[in-house]
Amino acid sequence: MLCALVAGACRGERASLPPGASAGDGASVAAGPPLDRAPLGQLDLRVTLETAGVVVRARGRVLDASCTRAAPTAAEVTIPARPDGAVDAARVAHCARAVARSLAAPGETQVTVTARHQTPHRDLSSTLEAIVGDDRGGPFPDLSLLPPVDRQPPKLAADASWTPATGKFDPDDALVVLVTKVQIVLAGERVVEFDGFERAELSELPAAFARQKRSPEVVVVADESVPYGLIFQVLLASSHAGASRFQLQTLQRAP
Repeated sequence: MLCALVAGACRGERASLPPGASAGDGASVAAGPPLDRAPLGQLDLRVTLETAGVVVRARGRVLDASCTRAAPTAAEVTIPARPDGAVDAARVAHCARAVARSLAAPGETQVTVTARHQTPHRDLSSTLEAIVGDDRGGPFPDLSLLPPVDRQPPKLAADASWTPATGKFDPDDALVVLVTKVQIVLAGERVVEFDGFERAELSELPAAFARQKRSPEVVVVADESVPYGLIFQVLLASSHAGASRFQLQTLQRAP
């Protein structure tokens, strides 16, 4: 999945599911207070990958399964995880389109995404593809990532408020970082080795970035099992090399 996209929001006529209608896979849509279309810049769309599923917030309210209404209680999950625990990417894509068509102002393209530390890259990647789109086709292509919701990363960047964001750039000119189950490779140089993600020692990572050309663009190619917390720390360390935009890709393995 390629995620470095800035384009116009998906626009169209208002299209929402009525209370009790199907979300496309037989799931029931709960009724909640309707939300009006937000003025430009006030949608504040936030997506969080939790253990139980995906929580979608707009204008400070958790959305119900229709993604056009507020959930009855803030503790609800907008899109429950599939039986195998994976993100239901099809319903995430449906939700993103519903928000774009019903709640977002014309030109509203911003979304903020975060996840739990242990969320695998597989789920992060499928969520981003559903929201941001592959090849700029999603309804919310202007994306920023926030630190894991359950664990703060070490303060590696000078600006603690820095959040990595997608941006339009040529990946051929970017700094490529490969993150596997046992190592991190930066521009062809093995800079970190570990036996288990929790034992990864990343203190030398900022210095490794500093040895490379100062590039504002970073492409992170990660194994599908790499946890979100590790990916975010890699992005945070890249800020020392001047990085401000990123792409995420999933490592493709031979069958």
